[in-house]
Amino acid sequence: MGQDYSVRDIIEKLKERDKRDKNRKVSPLICVPDAIVYDNSEISLEDLNKEIIEIVEKKYKSLNLNMNIKKMC
Repeated sequence: MGQDYSVRDIIEKLKERDKRDKNRKVSPLICVPDAIVYDNSEISLEDLNKEIIEIVEKKYKSLNLNMNIKKMC
């Protein structure tokens, strides 16, 4: 049932996939200049959620949209 892979094998397969995705001619995988790259490998899901909310709120406030948005309950 299934195949056995070492952690090293998995890492190599991910690197190969990422290289293919970044170098394909149609719709390559790229980060846009204002992308936020966040390493979440050493953080709990709860803390990650808090970080994402803080990032989004900070970005939203920086847009200075002056919109009246009613908070939904």
